[in-house]
Amino acid sequence: MLRLLRVIIFTADMPRARAFYETQVGLTPTFASDHWTTFDTAGTNLALHPLPPGRPAGVELAFESEDLYADVDALERRGARFQDAVNEAEWGRTIHLHDPEGNLITLEQLAEPLGDGGGLAIGTVVVHAAELESTGKFYRDVLGLPFRAAALSGHLELDAGGTRLALEPGEGRRRGQTVSFRFDVDHLGDWIDEARERGLPVGNPFDRGAGAMALAVDPDGNEIAFHQAAEGDGLEEEMADPFESDAVPRRSAIRKPVRKRSKAVSRVAIKATHSPKRSTARRRPSATTRAVASVRGAGPAGTRLKPRRTGDEKKARVKPAIGRLRKAESRTLQTSKRAAASASKRRPVKRQVAKRSGRR
Repeated sequence: MLRLLRVIIFTADMPRARAFYETQVGLTPTFASDHWTTFDTAGTNLALHPLPPGRPAGVELAFESEDLYADVDALERRGARFQDAVNEAEWGRTIHLHDPEGNLITLEQLAEPLGDGGGLAIGTVVVHAAELESTGKFYRDVLGLPFRAAALSGHLELDAGGTRLALEPGEGRRRGQTVSFRFDVDHLGDWIDEARERGLPVGNPFDRGAGAMALAVDPDGNEIAFHQAAEGDGLEEEMADPFESDAVPRRSAIRKPVRKRSKAVSRVAIKATHSPKRSTARRRPSATTRAVASVRGAGPAGTRLKPRRTGDEKKARVKPAIGRLRKAESRTLQTSKRAAASASKRRPVKRQVAKRSGRR
């Protein structure tokens, strides 16, 4: 995998840019000349280069290759188009290409490996992409950088060998900047106070959800950020921690075991989120309801003496029995009468009276 080796700033005023990063930011130069200056930064190296004639100001990204020719062949098979051939020099080999945003990218194979620095660390390099999807495919599928995270609002993050390469929507392009970078600091508030004493015009810190950040602008108009990570690991790191070990994962039950012959009961309580809306229309009175005159205050404790209506408007409507229902009711009534009369004649008193009178 390619590793982000250095961030190269092409400046129109080399002495002024060097004084800014050395005096105000507080970086220590490891090499300084009129044509090339490097600073002691941890991980990815920061370098300054004079702006060639006809070239716009900007930032170039240089990736380190262990075998340049092999990587060139692999990248060409994945669709990369290089701007030149491999350049051989005493200090190593280089070749150039552009990303979909037009940013210049260099692949370098150094004759002697670059040692780790001890100053501020460039923790994140941000590419402000106008086309996030195509730019992400280039850095992932062509350069072969693995994705670290894909957060909300279209933010993509790739692993560039210890340095995070973030692809963000083109907010910085409105300022004319396609590439920016962020220094990682431990105590941002204290560092800002010290930087302001050195004359660095750095803004007040703010929080975007991933930690505190403060911004400054160098003499060439490049926005640089100073970032303090949020306390604790993020969700991705917390989920990945148990799987980083090669040991056999520990087994644990995901639920309480159920005893044999036990009745499984599942209860779900659902709370209503709204109440049904009752109709405010007035109910039509039933057919048996009629208005009744009533005297207000004539009842006990000043209540009405009579209700306003004689019927219950909410009762179920009952239709009178007609046709077969009326005949059935009539038969039932006659049957009941005959049964009552027959039972009455069977009483002892009735029988004796009937015998004396000659009735049967």
